[in-house]
Amino acid sequence: GDAILAFFENPVDKVTSASTAIRCAVAMQKKAEELDTIYKSQNRFPFAIRIGVTTGYAKVGNIGPVEEYDYTIIGSVVNLANRLQALGNSGDIIFEKETLFFVKDDYTIENMGEKTLKGFTESIEIHKIVK
Repeated sequence: GDAILAFFENPVDKVTSASTAIRCAVAMQKKAEELDTIYKSQNRFPFAIRIGVTTGYAKVGNIGPVEEYDYTIIGSVVNLANRLQALGNSGDIIFEKETLFFVKDDYTIENMGEKTLKGFTESIEIHKIVK
């Protein structure tokens, strides 16, 4: 497919996964901008990505029948990350209020308001990193 799913676990004694995920997202966007510049100089198609980040619990491990199991991650937090990235434009890093709690002092952030997303009964407070 055309998507990448990454998850970040916390060390035993700290809660760092949200900060690590956002730092990774910022680095990915920086690299995407560099690649876009190179691609444009080669008259190729533009290169751009959108990123959705969520914080929460998910099932991680080998999932599926024994003969075809796959190491993966599932849960509503995974679905939410997908819904969030779909709200963004090229170059955006979109996240919800749980992630905001861990990164609010480290970045300039824009509150995008609350949105009702497919598969979720309650509206979700949405934020994005401002470049």
